[in-house]
Amino acid sequence: MDQLGFPAVAVVLPSQAPELRAQVDYAPLWPPFLFAAPSMRLYAPLAERWPYAQLLLTDRTSGGLLGWLDTAPSYWDGADARLPGGWDDLMRRAVDGLSAGRTPTALAMMSLNLLPDARGRGLGATAIELSRALAGRLGLRAVLAPVRPTLKSAHPHVPMEEYVARLRADGLPEDPWLRAHLRAGGRVAGIAEESTVIEAPLADWEAWGAELPADRAGTFTLDGALVPVRISPDGRTARYTEPNVWVVHPPARIPAQRTREGRLAR
Repeated sequence: MDQLGFPAVAVVLPSQAPELRAQVDYAPLWPPFLFAAPSMRLYAPLAERWPYAQLLLTDRTSGGLLGWLDTAPSYWDGADARLPGGWDDLMRRAVDGLSAGRTPTALAMMSLNLLPDARGRGLGATAIELSRALAGRLGLRAVLAPVRPTLKSAHPHVPMEEYVARLRADGLPEDPWLRAHLRAGGRVAGIAEESTVIEAPLADWEAWGAELPADRAGTFTLDGALVPVRISPDGRTARYTEPNVWVVHPPARIPAQRTREGRLAR
């Protein structure tokens, strides 16, 4: 994988560095409720079939782990109107497509996870360029990113479309993760209104840190949620429907070296 190399970061597959793979832990980095998404159960079958499901980012000098990038194959015809439904739909389509032996047409940049000490070093931009380089090397048409804006959870009552439209004086988004994508040449292709959907008993939401309304009706917010969570009419469960922002990147201009299985030619 390091044949895609970057000056300060080495890219390693988990199978090449089991000691680094053992350090991978999503729990401190993700809001706990996200692990309850049904699509999370698809990660294992995805990783079994897609060699680039997880790319470890390491410091080229020390060899230490900086973070990891999760990707998936996508089967997209290039029309914005036919983008997948979001994160959940990308995972389902990826596993179904791999199981059926279909050839991917795009690369999905599913999530970037940076360790606290690695933040503020421009690794977000590096991960975007890595995704573009991998897509180019595989001969794919685009990189699709269902972006979860970094600071949106501080504004849960602001509609995503309105949040995306908040720009700085230089015309770039106020949100730093969206800004990094657009600086790297991506374009906003729409809003995935139901990117991730989670429905769980109220007791689970309380365990994840939610403070429920006294009458257990209506909506509530909690740390890490991009929008309010809505309690069901019977008061037993609550449903979280997370919107993400579709950003599409062109692949890097690298001569395609793709095998039939979608692996990099050696």
